[in-house]
Amino acid sequence: MHQGWGWAGWFYQRERDFAEAPEVCNKSPYWSEQIQSSSLFQMYRSLGGDAMTDGAGPPTRDAAYRRLISDYSIYLILRAIATMPSASTHLIDTPDKFVKLLDDADAGTETFDARTG
Repeated sequence: MHQGWGWAGWFYQRERDFAEAPEVCNKSPYWSEQIQSSSLFQMYRSLGGDAMTDGAGPPTRDAAYRRLISDYSIYLILRAIATMPSASTHLIDTPDKFVKLLDDADAGTETFDARTG
């Protein structure tokens, strides 16, 4: 939400408040995409995308673990998208609805193998 970026930040709130008057604020597609991509990147980071090695010597990036977390993040996103209902029956129109799909995808995954998905 720093400087207005975030689902509860003023960029998103402004778009929601002026949805009826697009001439007032016409950057909705850009801001929504920026907020969503940064949110998904934060999900990747929170799952361990910044992992460092724990061995002898100075810490270095744990490339193998980061790749696994990247694969799992993509898996969750694609699984959430795959479970989205048809827009004609139920619209996923808010961040919390998409987050719920991500949560369900994670909860429904007993094991994850990056080699087989």
